[in-house]
Amino acid sequence: MLRRQNRLKQRETTHQKNSLKVFLPCISLVYNISTNHKNRTLFLIVVSSSAVGNAVKRNLLKRRVRHIIKKLEYLWKDGGTYSFYFKKGAEKKLFKELEKDIIFLFNKV
Repeated sequence: MLRRQNRLKQRETTHQKNSLKVFLPCISLVYNISTNHKNRTLFLIVVSSSAVGNAVKRNLLKRRVRHIIKKLEYLWKDGGTYSFYFKKGAEKKLFKELEKDIIFLFNKV
């Protein structure tokens, strides 16, 4: 599970003009290069209710993503902010498919 000090709330984030954006059909990733957080890498996971209607499914998806991110700690860049935005169809993906997509997104950034 991803530590709480590495989590970021949606209202705490600001997107800059020099952010890197990578898109997949169900997931998009925005990476902001910032040094505001004492070289800590922060993560924001956004799953809207319009994309995944049920709160139980949204929380399950967030838990899966946090676990995958924690496993991929070796791919993190220091001092940045990763924002994951999930779209319709993301709740139907299996754990292995999510993991493969997130590895792809980390490597693209």
